[in-house]
Parts: sequence; structure tokens; C-alpha cells
Amino acid sequence: MPERRTEDVVHAVMTDHRIQLPPKGVDLLAPRAERDPVLVGASFLRPEEAPPGSLGELYRAIGVLRIGGRSALPRVKTLLASAPPLPAEPWLRLGVEQLQTREHAEAEASLRRAMALPGGDTPLAHVWLGLSLVGHGKVDAALGELAGAEARDPELVEAHFNRGRLLLAKGRAAEALLELDRAVELRPTFANGWLRLGEAKEATATAGDAKSVAASRAAAIADYRRALSVDPSATDAYAALARALRAGGDDAAAREALAVGARFARHPEALAGVAGDDQGAISH
Repeated sequence: MPERRTEDVVHAVMTDHRIQLPPKGVDLLAPRAERDPVLVGASFLRPEEAPPGSLGELYRAIGVLRIGGRSALPRVKTLLASAPPLPAEPWLRLGVEQLQTREHAEAEASLRRAMALPGGDTPLAHVWLGLSLVGHGKVDAALGELAGAEARDPELVEAHFNRGRLLLAKGRAAEALLELDRAVELRPTFANGWLRLGEAKEATATAGDAKSVAASRAAAIADYRRALSVDPSATDAYAALARALRAGGDDAAAREALAVGARFARHPEALAGVAGDDQGAISH
């Protein structure tokens, strides 16, 4: 056996430290609190190519809007009112942001202005216009805009989904089912599409016989579960699933769905009413 030398010994450093446990009651598995980013300004990557004066300021404000900085909306309105002739994109962006802030009549005006400009009359612009019309009660006109968008782009998911949603609200469940089925066919990862498809299936079965109702409810339950497989935080899908399971007589499965929702739903407090009897069910 060879002799050992001093330099052959592994060098180890010992440190004296204390392992601290968190305070009692702290949930180590709780999601971390998220903080929204604060926008402090916007600039062009190539300042030498930036439009001069108020036009450049307008494009900076539009850039802030596009990344969610809605505080820039009043400034965009002011700048658009005094800007030289523009392409459609700034007006489209303004219309979309006005939709988000529920300024529906203003959104309609902005979107129509955009659609009259070169490059603004797109199928998606017709979808946005339809949504603005819904916002101030022009549902039939909105359905027409959405049908036009579908005719120009049969694979536009937003057109099929929103038209299906409006048809369902008007009680035209069979037509809604076709639109929503097409929406999820085009985009299988569309959680809200699966949710509304399930609702349409339940709605079409209300006048059928017991066997037909049971089959439609089972299909709807599968759609609600599909929605939750895509988005496990979808509060409305937990509510719809629990109600459908309860209506089918499976109270144990309904309670289980609500228990899972209480842990993972985006708004678990909204499920409290569903946990009671049918009279306490929330609407969505």
C-alpha cells in the first residue's frame, strides 16, 4: 500500500451557519406574489429613424399601449386628433384599447376610422368592430360583422368563438354549437372555447328526451374537463362542471370538482355559491 502524502488529503472548509425555519403559518408552496411592471418611458431603438415631433411621440405612446400601458390612452387620443394623415394601425390599436376599457361607442368610431384607411379593413378588424357593437346593444349588427369576418377568413377563431357566444346568448344554441365546435377544432388549446361549447351542448338538450339530455350533459362535462385540462385556473369551468355533475345526480363528483377549484381556480371565492344548492349557483 503506497504511503500517503500531506498534499493528497482532500481540502475541506467547514462553515458554521444556522438553518432557519420559516415562521409558522407560511405556506412554502404558495405562488409568489407577482408585481406588474412599471413603465417609465419608451424610446426608439434607432432614434435617427424616428418620425419627428408629435408623430414620433404618437408612435411611442402606441408602443406603450401595445405592451399594456393603458395610462397612455388619453395621450394617444390627443395625439391622434392633431396628427397628420396616418396608416390604419394606430387607429386599430386605439379601438382595441377602448374595447378593453369598455368605451364601446368610442371604439366603434375608432375602428370604423381605421377600416376606411389602407390596410385597416381586415377580418380581425371586423371582429373587433362586432365586439364594440355588442357593447352598446347592437347585437344583430355584431353578428353580421362576425359572419362577414368568417366569410373572408374561415379559419379565424375569434370570429367563430364570438359569433357562437352571441348566438348562445340569444338562445340559438344549435347554431352556436356549430360555431363553437369550429372554434375549438381550429384551436384545441382554447379553454374558453371548450367551456362555451359545453354550455351550448347542454342548452341544445333542454327540449330532448331523458336519454338525449343525459348524453348531451355527458358531452358537456367532457368539454368542461377539457377546458380545465387546458387552464386549471378557469373558475367558470369549475362552476359549470360542478353544476352539470350535480344535475346528473353525481353530487360526490360535483363536490370533488369544487374542492379542486377551491385550490386552483383563479377566483375561488366565486365558487362559494355553487357549493350550496342549485339556487346558490353562480352565473357566468
